[in-house]
Parts: sequence; C-alpha cells; structure tokens
Amino acid sequence: MQKKHLAAMCALLVAFGAFMVLPPALAEETYGAETDTAQRGVWSPLNRLRLLLYILRNGEPSTLTGDAVAIQGHILVMDLDGDLENVIMPGSWVLDGQVITLEGLYGGYMSGGEVTIHTLRVEYVRETKTVTVNFGYKVTVGGDTAEAVLPFNIKLP
Repeated sequence: MQKKHLAAMCALLVAFGAFMVLPPALAEETYGAETDTAQRGVWSPLNRLRLLLYILRNGEPSTLTGDAVAIQGHILVMDLDGDLENVIMPGSWVLDGQVITLEGLYGGYMSGGEVTIHTLRVEYVRETKTVTVNFGYKVTVGGDTAEAVLPFNIKLP
C-alpha cells in the first residue's frame, strides 16, 4: 500500500511541475498580445530587478563632463570632447526642492552649457567589442545640482 501512495505522489508532483513549466512556454505562441508587449520593450518586474541588481553590483562611479547635445526619451546624448556618449537618465529629478521632469531639466538647465553628470558605469567586454552603459543619478550645471528621484539612494564613500 505504501508503494502505491508513493507512486501516486510522484505522478502528482510530475504533473504539477509540468503544469508550472508548460503554460508560460506555450503562452507566447498562443497569445499575440504578450509577444506584442515584449516587442514594445515592456519588461517584467523580475527582469527589472535583475538589471538593477547587476548595475548595483557591477557599476562603478564615473563622472562625465561635457555639453548636453540631445535628449530622446530617457537617453541623454552628451558631447565629451568630440565623442558622443549616451547616458540613461531617470524621468524625475529634484532641483531646489521641486520635482521636475527630465525634459524640464534639459530644456531649462542643461542645454547650452557645460554639464557634469555623476553616473554608475557598467562595461561589458568581449574579445571583439566593449559595451558601455552609463546610468545618471546626479546632474550639476553651474551652481545648480539636481538629484534623481529613485527608489534607493546612491552614496559614494
């Protein structure tokens, strides 16, 4: 009698495991809305958390000083002595006790002057290429300093 119960439990566990693994694998083929969401660049919260943890573990503090050339979405393009560098920037900033958008910060303070941006820099090096990503968290223009509105604080030793 014990062996029958053990066999039934094993079969139940295998069925439950298949139930947990197969629906997400089949969902991409079955439902077009989920693949459309993935193609638009919407990330799941788990993937965002993984990316954040990777940046926090591997990011090194860096300072970029140059001219702000353009902004598109959350990407700021800077001219650093003739080289263009892209910086990923948060959408909200605190400047003089007021919360402003990235577009407001760029239009009102960053365009036309020298900008210093404090970033976490992540480099991924392979044999034939190097990919560098900068995540901005603090902007200084003249005497004004704006800090990013983030769910965590970045303090350097």
